[in-house]
Amino acid sequence: VGGKYVKPDLNISDEGNAGNQAYVTYLPTHSYALSQWNNNKIPQIVAGSIAVDGFQLADFSVYNVTYSDCPNSPWVIVRHTSSSKTVAQLAVEIGKIPAGMRQATSTYLVYPESHNGAIGALSGYLVGKASYYFPTALVHEHGHSVDGYLVSPNPTVTSYSDTTAWRNTVLADGYTATAYGTSSHAENFADIGRVVLINNIYPGGIAALFPGHPNLGQIASQVSLFGTVAGSYYQKESQCGSNKYAFPSVFVHVP
Repeated sequence: VGGKYVKPDLNISDEGNAGNQAYVTYLPTHSYALSQWNNNKIPQIVAGSIAVDGFQLADFSVYNVTYSDCPNSPWVIVRHTSSSKTVAQLAVEIGKIPAGMRQATSTYLVYPESHNGAIGALSGYLVGKASYYFPTALVHEHGHSVDGYLVSPNPTVTSYSDTTAWRNTVLADGYTATAYGTSSHAENFADIGRVVLINNIYPGGIAALFPGHPNLGQIASQVSLFGTVAGSYYQKESQCGSNKYAFPSVFVHVP
């Protein structure tokens, strides 16, 4: 990235910290309805990850989850039967993410704790072990999906964080929101999204959550540009729209 950060960086990245607690407290919980698929098919979009990560298709159950903030278009949860969270618990965690952000993906692939990784965003779906399905992790990963799909100049091919406009703004500020954000423009974009969401839901915004923190002025241009480009999706009462990521339409049959 070429930016720096001020220690301590903003405490927004881990479960149980101030940022995560802000999401837990101020993001509404949406009602939902679950319906399980039959046992002989799985969305093709996630089948490759399941194979590469060493799991068996037959060990997953697939559900539609329809939320009250987007009642006409469901998402899909593909859950390993040994996952540490039930499908109902997962539906609640995913439903905390504003629909404007949530619409940037279609499917959630959920692994047991034996999986070596944490959680990540791929084209059209999130994948990770169940213990990483908590608010601030989901906010960050949906940020990647927003970056690569909703605000991308070439959706699913490039990301907004690849653009000259974003990178010049980062360089002008000279700082990132978190230490992790220094690892790439994409990671920084997703973490600036965490800041923008807190600004939109927490009374007094990020400045009230972290009063006097030196980093806040140092990322101001990025926060402003992010708000212009993607801020409408980061409103707690945002809705899904015509650009919602398409529901999976190609399936793999499970033996």
